[in-house]
Amino acid sequence: MTCLNGVRAIRYIIFFFLLIGNSQGDDNNSPVISPTAFSPAETPVGSPSRPSSPVVNNSPAEAPNSPVGAPKSPVGVPTDESSFSPSSVPTLSLEPTTTAAPTIDCTCCNCTHSSGCNPDPHYFSWDNSYFDFQGGCDQIAIDNPQLQLQIRTRPRNGWSTVTEVALLMKNSGEFFRYSVNPGPGGFPDLTNTITSANSNADCVTISRGHQINFLQDPGARIRITDYFGNINVQIVGTGLTFTDSEGMFGSWNYGGVRFRNGLPYDTSGGFVGTRPTSIALAQDWQIPIADNLMSNPSNICEYEPNCANSQFGCSSTTRKLESVDCDQTCDDIGSDPTGLAKLACEEDFAITGDNFFACQPAYQDPFIILADPSDFDPGNAPCNNSPPNEVEEALDEELSSSGTRRSLSQGLRGRSLPLGNGFSLGNNNNNGGDFSYGNGNQFGKGLSFGNDNEYGKGLSFGNGDNAGKGLSFGNGDYSGK
Repeated sequence: MTCLNGVRAIRYIIFFFLLIGNSQGDDNNSPVISPTAFSPAETPVGSPSRPSSPVVNNSPAEAPNSPVGAPKSPVGVPTDESSFSPSSVPTLSLEPTTTAAPTIDCTCCNCTHSSGCNPDPHYFSWDNSYFDFQGGCDQIAIDNPQLQLQIRTRPRNGWSTVTEVALLMKNSGEFFRYSVNPGPGGFPDLTNTITSANSNADCVTISRGHQINFLQDPGARIRITDYFGNINVQIVGTGLTFTDSEGMFGSWNYGGVRFRNGLPYDTSGGFVGTRPTSIALAQDWQIPIADNLMSNPSNICEYEPNCANSQFGCSSTTRKLESVDCDQTCDDIGSDPTGLAKLACEEDFAITGDNFFACQPAYQDPFIILADPSDFDPGNAPCNNSPPNEVEEALDEELSSSGTRRSLSQGLRGRSLPLGNGFSLGNNNNNGGDFSYGNGNQFGKGLSFGNDNEYGKGLSFGNGDNAGKGLSFGNGDYSGK
């Protein structure tokens, strides 16, 4: 018995020294016990069992420069005890963190621009570029991440007009549609599901039409008015609503009007000069049948201003504008700092021979904003150098005997290549800055060959439409004058 007690005493002594040795060992291998959490009297004795290891936090939220061996508290376990002394290790907050709401990623957020079209459809883009399309086609006028605006044009007697408009709010799926063609009851067909609760927009009735207001962009609106069966579409807003807009109404970010692949459409011909070439643009922005919100979607897209020759025919619902009595002229156009409304009105008179369009709402109350060119960045526009299919097909078309212009290559290696009207070959392309061949639709008048390029700065050939007059080869080197 004495022997047994002696053995037990020796074992207790050995265990005691082992326990002391462990308490003085490497801190990284010992249990992490805060020196402020226990008094010496609370040191475990008797049982050799070790306390459970605390959870070690390896998340990035942990202080990156904590001293090696600094005591750590178990992550996520709150305690009611407070430290007796300040700690050099940052305390991790158990409160959840919040992230600020994302801001709208917009281009030219505070810029105000306008676009739209009015019969017989004259198109205006955000940077005040303008062109004509006198044909029949269901087209995407504006497409951006928030909305898509669709328009339908149909031929009349030598000119076309907008007969239907639809607006889709992409975030809610709600839409607005107005057609001059009679719906139930014999009145123009109107469908509207847009609500302020779901689309952050509302639709209100105005004189001769309707207006969609965008609540997140005060003053931004799409106005749709009906002038005896001819629809006006007027749009004004900022980048909050129209950032990244592309389509027949132009490019918000880059200015001008662009094909789907990013190539610019040449609007330098104005209303008259773009009529034969804009069919390629309309075909490129034609609404796919699956996305077409119009009544009776059509896959026909043609340049034919005479309904008698059109695949659409002459509708019996077409209003007779000849019966409209208008006592206004193009000189009575409302305030327009750009002068585009008056210019369009004068084209209306030239085409129809009547002044009835002078009284339409878009001329009585035009809201066309004078654009600042610095608001647009065409140099950074994404561009696919392949021309649209319609343009490739046009390459095979021959010129008519009457000299009708064809678009042989819209934007091919330059701004454009319309044949006959301001004929240009590679404007600002690699073959010479502002390289032009035939200015003003007359071969020889103001003709320049290699302007500012390496082959002769200021080289001109046939100045003033007189061959040989002012002829110069090289800079300042006159030969044959």
